[in-house]
Amino acid sequence: DEPTGNLDVVSGAEVLKVLSSLAHDAGCGIVIVTHDAAAASVADRILYVRDGRVVQEIGRSSAEEIARFLVSGGAQ
Repeated sequence: DEPTGNLDVVSGAEVLKVLSSLAHDAGCGIVIVTHDAAAASVADRILYVRDGRVVQEIGRSSAEEIARFLVSGGAQ
């Protein structure tokens, strides 16, 4: 949950890079819960959840695309 929430931008990016590398090298997944569009943009798969339900699923997206979705209120 929010793996980079208390880190500066540079340290947060490094943590995400390490997590991504570990997941790809091990052939496994890592679940990250975040409201940070930049953090979400490193994911291969993004699930948007509202009221306990998945309302949208997309592949890798830019931080800008993710932020637009969040600001718009997302899928209905």
